[in-house]
Amino acid sequence: QAATREELAGLAREIDGLAAFVARTDQAEGIDPKALTPPTPDNVGARDAETRMLLDAHPEALIDTLRARADTLRATMQRNTVRWRPDFGQIDDFHRVLDRAAGELSTRKTFTFTDPLDAWRHDALRRLLADLDRLGRIEPRVRAQRVTIEAMTRREHDTGALRWKEACAAIAASPRYRGLQLAPMFDLVPLGADPRSGLWEFLLATSGAAPERDLATQSGWRVDESTGLVLVLLPGGRFEMGQRPGEGAPLPSSLPMHTVELAPFFMSKFELTIAQAERLGGFAADRAPSADGRMPFAADWERARALLRESGLELPTEARWEYAARGGTRGALPVEGHANVNDRSRTAALERTGYANLESAAGFDDGWPEAAPAGEFAPNAFGLHDTLGNAAEWCLDHHVSRAYATLTPRAGDGLRTTVSAAQLRALRGGSFTGAPRFCHPAARLSELPGKFAYWIGVRPVRSLSPG
Repeated sequence: QAATREELAGLAREIDGLAAFVARTDQAEGIDPKALTPPTPDNVGARDAETRMLLDAHPEALIDTLRARADTLRATMQRNTVRWRPDFGQIDDFHRVLDRAAGELSTRKTFTFTDPLDAWRHDALRRLLADLDRLGRIEPRVRAQRVTIEAMTRREHDTGALRWKEACAAIAASPRYRGLQLAPMFDLVPLGADPRSGLWEFLLATSGAAPERDLATQSGWRVDESTGLVLVLLPGGRFEMGQRPGEGAPLPSSLPMHTVELAPFFMSKFELTIAQAERLGGFAADRAPSADGRMPFAADWERARALLRESGLELPTEARWEYAARGGTRGALPVEGHANVNDRSRTAALERTGYANLESAAGFDDGWPEAAPAGEFAPNAFGLHDTLGNAAEWCLDHHVSRAYATLTPRAGDGLRTTVSAAQLRALRGGSFTGAPRFCHPAARLSELPGKFAYWIGVRPVRSLSPG
């Protein structure tokens, strides 16, 4: 039932978001002006909490509530059928999801008991059987990880606990993290705070070896093919998402600007490399492998996500990605020296092979006509490399053209999803093949989830708590 519950929670946000969009569009027809204000993080959190409470206590009542909201929304849209007729199909999608969810929930009600204790026993056994089924699915993975875990335990027995104790104390005392109480994670090794950004960094032990500190390098680490994933602990908080005033020509899909609140989370300092992906159990790429394992790993959305989830990682939401790419800064972000973009070097390389550069190229030469290995360009203020340029990066969200206007971000991570038949997934950051205007923290691109391209890569994230 977990997938159904999550779908209902997302549907509640989507109905609210579409209703607000309709109200804003129809404001000249007497809609309450209060409905024109985008939801604040407090509003989003309160609505999410209300939905979760109904899901836990009375899921059937939540379905009835969502049906009523969808019907009210349809009635509002019918005031202007010329404008909203193309959107009536979305209301039909809402009802199809609710019908399916109601059917799934009703399957739990096939038995009735006069004795409350018998009812409790039945529910307990049902949950136990479901847990055993899940256990059966993960048991092969657990066996495969046993050797690795035993080796990690032996290595960290003497120093691991002390390093985590020191890390947790330093993070709790750091003003950057505002008293965050971090719990140790077995597969992460504290590496210390980045002396430049002040943010703590951790090694995912199953992904490779710990790097050596070298402040003479762009990244502050000596990175080679054996280096594992370095995860930066980002403090989260509220930030303004979307294109800001003064950030170039308007990007309609990146508007309106709005406030999103994020819980702290881990994000990879670099794009996932080919060597790291192979150590995590990755699959062969759809082209000849690079001679340099530090190159960004190319994958389609579906297989990239499956690979990450095997190691307790995830694709970033668009909100997490943009927050990280901005690095806590308010001004314009530099491109030259910080991002591998379509530039003079790529134009020259294409011309040598008889092709024209069809994109608008930057007026400088960054030295890399193709993708660059990890850590070659300067980091942003959070110590993250190549968030702009190099490889475009998959995000977890569905991509619809008016997402900001109709899809409300989920509290905590900002995820936007739709129950409608949205086929596209979001891409962020631009790449070495695209015009510099796409290498922008607010610029949004999209592709089909099955799309494989040598210019699309992956940047893993992890939440502080599972789920």
